[in-house]
Amino acid sequence: MQNLKFSVVNTGEELKSVQKLCCNVFGENEAEMLVDFFDRSPRKDKNLIYYAYDCEQEKCVGTISYLDLLFEYEGISLKTAEYAVAATDSAYRGQRINTRLTQMLFKTCYERGTNLVILEGIPYFYRNYGFNYAVPMCKEMFDLDRKDLAKAERISIRNANLEDAAFIYEKYLLATEKVDICKIKERAIIEAQIGVYQSDNNHKGYYIVEDSDLTDPQRIGYFALDTTSAELIISDIADNLSFDVYESILKFLQEEVLPTKEKTVLFASVPDKNKFIAYLRMKGSRRVGKYAWQIKIFDDYKFFMDILPLLEKRVQNSIYHDEKIEFYYNNYKKLIHFSIDHGKITLCQETWKPKWEVNLTSQGAVKLFFGHNSLGEILDFLPDCMVTEHLRDIVEVLFPKVNVHFYMNY
Repeated sequence: MQNLKFSVVNTGEELKSVQKLCCNVFGENEAEMLVDFFDRSPRKDKNLIYYAYDCEQEKCVGTISYLDLLFEYEGISLKTAEYAVAATDSAYRGQRINTRLTQMLFKTCYERGTNLVILEGIPYFYRNYGFNYAVPMCKEMFDLDRKDLAKAERISIRNANLEDAAFIYEKYLLATEKVDICKIKERAIIEAQIGVYQSDNNHKGYYIVEDSDLTDPQRIGYFALDTTSAELIISDIADNLSFDVYESILKFLQEEVLPTKEKTVLFASVPDKNKFIAYLRMKGSRRVGKYAWQIKIFDDYKFFMDILPLLEKRVQNSIYHDEKIEFYYNNYKKLIHFSIDHGKITLCQETWKPKWEVNLTSQGAVKLFFGHNSLGEILDFLPDCMVTEHLRDIVEVLFPKVNVHFYMNY
């Protein structure tokens, strides 16, 4: 370890060294992703690469990345980062290199006031760093190798270009209105996905759907395809189209795209409430998934303060709008006193002491706060989470089960 230097990438030569490591560990696509994130991304000035360098061997032996994200919690923007592209040279594993790099990333989070860090990965694999399973990464799976699909004559589909970005962004924002908690794509990200990104993971094949029966405008929707591997994946699609238009899209994919793929299965990685999912389910699709989005909340008190206007709104729209209620939230590290008075909430953080009113482990907290499970479900399978019977209803008012989707928003 004495030969290792830990630092942040600042030069092109340092980036090339990290790219070489990622190419050896993952492949060329992941190496190209780094250039997308730190040279081509509209958010490149806010992203960081941490790396470990063996000064004797003159090579990068470990890396992780901090990606600055737009994240909305029912209309409230939360300072959020993604923990991404973690790689360690196989000859250097077991030396806690990843741990040291993760500590550097967390230090940046504290300095920037980043309260949430998310990562895509195997459930529980990053639990030692404080990440917990929050939102399952499910996809809708549909077999395109069927003969009952038809394309409406009035519908045409073409490749999107940069001139279509404003239209796509407008339709995308309409679709996000059905999602309560989500990563958000800005228009500049859509433009980068269409134009400048080079890696398979980040570049998207956007398509415009047009209706010849309409004169102004002809464009009625869009969809985006991942360009990765042999799989056919819809990563985004307009939510306002009719079922016959969705079927026309499937017929287009069957005839124009499927012949270039090795498999006949279509995956749709879009919000569960998207109308396209309802159409696929009528046609016999099914939900599948192995991985999960995991979340680390740095400070529960700061998180509550960040979303305080939403918590007050939920109380004001409930039967408790004219009541006074007090309780202690216990995360087994600190106590947070909730004082609710006619829809206004006052929070006070206190040193930990035994209190048994609303007790949530970090695992239970992310499941409740980010909507994957209701309070009742959490109490059923996480015995370390305990809520006094008379407080369960108000906790469910504060943290109801909501819709969550993490769009690909790099």
